Amino acid sequence: MSSNDIENKTKVWILWILIWIWLSSSFPVEGIEHDTTCYDNCDCCKNNICHTDEKYNWNNVCKHGCIGGHRGARCYEICSYNNCLSCLKRPDNCDKCYEGFYPGPIKDCKSECPSACKECISNTSCTSCKDGYYDKEGSTTCQYHICPENCECNGSVCVTCKNGFFDTAAKCSRECPPNCVACSSKNLCDECKNNFYNGYEFDNNAGPLFNNCTLRCKDACTKCHSYDNCLLCVKGKYGQKCQDNCSVGCKDRICHIKYGDCICSSNFVGDKCNECVNGKYGTNCNTDCPENCKNGKCKKKFGTL
Repeated sequence: MSSNDIENKTKVWILWILIWIWLSSSFPVEGIEHDTTCYDNCDCCKNNICHTDEKYNWNNVCKHGCIGGHRGARCYEICSYNNCLSCLKRPDNCDKCYEGFYPGPIKDCKSECPSACKECISNTSCTSCKDGYYDKEGSTTCQYHICPENCECNGSVCVTCKNGFFDTAAKCSRECPPNCVACSSKNLCDECKNNFYNGYEFDNNAGPLFNNCTLRCKDACTKCHSYDNCLLCVKGKYGQKCQDNCSVGCKDRICHIKYGDCICSSNFVGDKCNECVNGKYGTNCNTDCPENCKNGKCKKKFGTL
């Protein structure tokens, strides 16, 4: 066989391979999922750039490759696995995964990287770390955190402090007063823990103003705006000062802090659940009214007509 014959035969094989690629990327193949939104456009091409192949006059051939999870000359085919970013050889063979995963033994991108890894080649070897993490002294799992312990960071920059700490300039190394959830200085709390408040002690503005959450709410308050202005009462209480009792008929002894309205337990009715249903009386509305009561109604306390 002459060199010209070999060259011609090679060209024929290349032509058939190109035709097969075109057919597989242009028409659905049984068993291979296709993205129909990519037909007749460049939506599945990187940067939405495609062109017409001048040699074979193919339309919509992706110039710079496919977007994530797609393959083929026109990028119609979808990779078989969710975490697969690139599957150049065939749909069920991932060569590159989305962030946090690596191909694994069967190339399915179901294997997870260490938690601080951006990219990895195994569950013990990261090739790049997520923002704010790094490797040192031979470590390979990005276990070192750039962000100081008490900070919330943007990359390595301390942006805000975690609850209980202040002063981003000092890497949030300063602690808030004991009863503060969040503070801007050792004397200025922005939010108090339950049972404490900022303001005047006993709501008497003749005294000093405190802003370090040292003042305690009333015993019946679990959260308050000031001593006489409760925001949340202990179970069974309601009112601005938590001075009133929820009805015994309130489910779980919980009622509206302002009005005392509640969801009723069995045998109770009314907005505040302080009346018995027809046919019942007693403190707990669990005793039957006498048989001679008209329409089954009787007085709640004694069961009389």
